[in-house]
Amino acid sequence: MFCYQCEQTAKGQGCTVRGVCGKEPETAALQDLLVYAVKGLSMYAHRARQLGVKDPEVDVFVLEALFATLTNVNFDPDRFREMIFRACGLRERVRKAYEEAAREAGRSAESLGGAAALDPADSLADLVGETEGPRAPAISAATWSKILILAGLFAAVNYWQFRYLVLKWLDDANWSHGFIIPLFSLYLLYSRRDELFAARRRVFLPGLGLMRLRLTRGAAAQRCGSRNGQRRLSDCVVAERVYREGCQSLGCGGGRFVGLQ
Repeated sequence: MFCYQCEQTAKGQGCTVRGVCGKEPETAALQDLLVYAVKGLSMYAHRARQLGVKDPEVDVFVLEALFATLTNVNFDPDRFREMIFRACGLRERVRKAYEEAAREAGRSAESLGGAAALDPADSLADLVGETEGPRAPAISAATWSKILILAGLFAAVNYWQFRYLVLKWLDDANWSHGFIIPLFSLYLLYSRRDELFAARRRVFLPGLGLMRLRLTRGAAAQRCGSRNGQRRLSDCVVAERVYREGCQSLGCGGGRFVGLQ
């Protein structure tokens, strides 16, 4: 528990065990989650208002919900549970109105994550537990399989870059710190894993086309970039030309591209 919403807080720093006002840790946790839910509701309500969509019920509820976290006269946990679910219900209603307004305006509706994707637990105990970090939707085995496949494809299409970078890190003392970069990147991904997993996922078809083009580029470089077991620097230039031209001018002869000596 940590609550410092009023002037009564212990030592003027915040209540960490039980509120001086009588507030229990359970209630403080639910109030925090209610504020988080209202943030998610407001994210869609703000975007909807920019498109001319207003919902008076939402406006009134936001004021009531925020006031409920400030007053010290009602610490009923069930009351806060109901308000959290109502916030999420109103959020979905506003989200649909926002998406409809975006379609009518010829715009692409934003797909929001974080507080705007909060999925509250059913039981009061689990709901309180969510304040340790709002839970992200469960990742299925099928989704993990897709992630691994995409990661493998990404490694395949960027093999030449990875190989060049690793050799650079090994041979050049000025770049020896390069091995830290992937580790730091993984740390950043891990530190924001809940936000990433909570984000709404969708298929981006143009990306699949780019992936296919990159695979073609890699295959061209492998086919035309080998000579007596040695890879040549000029082959990278050839592969790059193939990539830029969309692989339309691809043609092989004698282990190299025709017209390039």
